Formats: sequence, structure tokens, C-alpha cells
Amino acid sequence: MFINYCPTFGVSINTYRSPRGYANSDVIGLADDILGYQPGSCPLNGAKDALEDGSLWQNFDAQLLELLHDAITTYEKSKTIL
Repeated sequence: MFINYCPTFGVSINTYRSPRGYANSDVIGLADDILGYQPGSCPLNGAKDALEDGSLWQNFDAQLLELLHDAITTYEKSKTIL
């Protein structure tokens, strides 16, 4: 699974990496792409843990990190079977 960002469509979580975006190894690289309005992607695996590590919040806009965290949380909730 991948988190993809497209300046036109925003953030999405998909089974594929965006073919037109930069392939980042982690969510920090994706955050940099978003700040630069550049398409990009990163693996979903480990992204939420990285966002929940307080050290990231010192270097990035909180609103951007909240957007990414919310996208992951919403995706996880949609996959939860009751």
C-alpha cells in the first residue's frame, strides 16, 4: 500500500505507487513533496508510526502532518471489520 499525493487531487491511499510522482522511501519525503506541490508517494507501512513520533512535528507544518495522519486513520477505519 502507498500514500500518493497529486497537487490536483490531494492525498490518497492506494495499492500502487503513483507513476507520475517521486518515489519516497518514507513519509518525510512525501511531506517535502507536498510542501513543494510536487507529486509523490511513499509506502504506507510505517508512515503512521513516523507521524506519531513527536520529532517530526518540530520540523513540519502541523496541519500537513495532521492531514497525512487523518488520511491514514480514515483508511484504517475503512478496512476494520466489525
